[in-house]
Amino acid sequence: MHGLTLVIGSKNGSSWSLRPWLLLRQAGLAFEEILIPLRQPDTAARIRRHSPSGKVPVLLADGLRIWDSLAIAEYLAEREPGLWPADPAARAFARSICAEMHSGFAALRTFLPMDFTARFGPPGKLLAPVAADIRRIGEIWAECRREHARAGPFLFGSFTIADAMFAPVCSRFTTYAVPLEPTARAYVVHLMSLPAMLDWGRGAAAEVASADFAAPVGQAEEAVPERLPDAIAPVTLEVESGPPMPVAEAAPKADLPPPPPPRPPTAPPRRRPEPPAEPVPALAPLLPPSRGSAPASEPPAELRHVPRAIPSTIMVKPIGDGTRRRR
Repeated sequence: MHGLTLVIGSKNGSSWSLRPWLLLRQAGLAFEEILIPLRQPDTAARIRRHSPSGKVPVLLADGLRIWDSLAIAEYLAEREPGLWPADPAARAFARSICAEMHSGFAALRTFLPMDFTARFGPPGKLLAPVAADIRRIGEIWAECRREHARAGPFLFGSFTIADAMFAPVCSRFTTYAVPLEPTARAYVVHLMSLPAMLDWGRGAAAEVASADFAAPVGQAEEAVPERLPDAIAPVTLEVESGPPMPVAEAAPKADLPPPPPPRPPTAPPRRRPEPPAEPVPALAPLLPPSRGSAPASEPPAELRHVPRAIPSTIMVKPIGDGTRRRR
């Protein structure tokens, strides 16, 4: 097989790109690499030149375009012996866990995103869905090693597609210092020590050191599962008591008259004018002024300073000895 070109995303965060890249390297296949930095203004256009899905990775081979990491792996396995286990039962099990890795573990991907060069302390407390994902991965690895430990240090003895599919998980466990059983820890150390993984890490470090580096988490990659488990839900953060927070207003267009100057603080509050007909209730709805028209009369003073609720959500990533919050 000749003329292979692999289009990948930023190495520090593109977990999907790592899988076929590592598979090609471990299979000893020569290939050219097109690296497209993610989260750049021209990222989508550059990827579209190569990938019909608009996502990375994509393999250009023999005049074909093969996208999606698992499809790339199957394409290579049809042409290179040994990328799946030889035993039919082991091969069926390997395909099953690769499919599970490809479509599952949404909590792990969401709350422990790939950051290849970063190193954090052990997590203080894991979210239950994240812990469940880690526990399931440990079960998979333990079963593989129990059956194939005598054949070699990889999941099925020798390196297979299964190891490539779980390589980004090894990176995540290393980045976030996830506590593991000895068998799983030994597997992670072995995989992260591969020369190909070290080369990938050097490329990721060069990206991070560059001036135009942007964090590439999840941009223009293969999609993670669309729905997280029900236990993972945004947490509503209540606003602490205190003075009301200012609410930003949209800037007026250039063709509109400038807003009226603010009144002096000593000016008495303006009252709602009484209509000539029967009076309107004191708390009648206030209609906003139409664009470009004169400002409407001010509401009563007791309504102008009522604090309004500020909706806010947080996502919690349990790392180190505390949590990182994004509001």
